[in-house]
Amino acid sequence: MTDNLVKTDPGVGILRQHMDEQWKATTSVLTIHHPPDASVAPTIFIAKRYGGTGASMGALILEFLLQQEALIIEVGGNRCPAFKQRTPDRHAHFSSNGSDPIAPALDLRLAHPGRVAILEFEPALYARTLDIAQTYTSFAGAGPPMLVYICRKQEAAPRFAHNAQARGLGEPVVLREARQRVGEITPDQLPLPWLAEAITNTVWDEGVGLEEALRRCSGSWTLQETRLNLGRFLNALLER
Repeated sequence: MTDNLVKTDPGVGILRQHMDEQWKATTSVLTIHHPPDASVAPTIFIAKRYGGTGASMGALILEFLLQQEALIIEVGGNRCPAFKQRTPDRHAHFSSNGSDPIAPALDLRLAHPGRVAILEFEPALYARTLDIAQTYTSFAGAGPPMLVYICRKQEAAPRFAHNAQARGLGEPVVLREARQRVGEITPDQLPLPWLAEAITNTVWDEGVGLEEALRRCSGSWTLQETRLNLGRFLNALLER
């Protein structure tokens, strides 16, 4: 019945147009602090100590908020089905089975210097991520990567941020696994935005990006609520 209503009621199209115009008019673009003389576009390293924290969805959310297509590289771990429709210049997965995925992942990133890149490191590489970031920073023209750590809901005081600052890598963005009921938000742990199943199912099943998943969402309330969550998350990032 809902689908039929969307197809037959012309007011739905007008409502969605107004919603789209409002989103475009009131939403900023996520910016990354990056040296103006760098010859490599900004690079984001996503680290995690535990699996199942939403790191892949976090990568898609960051890409969406940057408002540009990024090269997403999975470093180790299992290939995420959400990336199955991405072209080779927008996604790669390097398995850690029998080989070290670090070198080929970084080689690929530097083979596309003009494109923003998001590297998602598997939990087994948690202890090495800061070493990799430090080496990457010393690479001529690359500039320091933006460090993002995603912790579990109940993970207390992750030391990733402390260790990164001790190495002179700046203050990482510490995110927390998404929850429908957020509860208390602390400045040092920003929860990932909660996305409705109507959105995430499209991403996982169809392998499309977040922008396309939002476009395909037939529920106006669901779309608006999701955009509000994304907007709050974006504003919190920009205020850091």
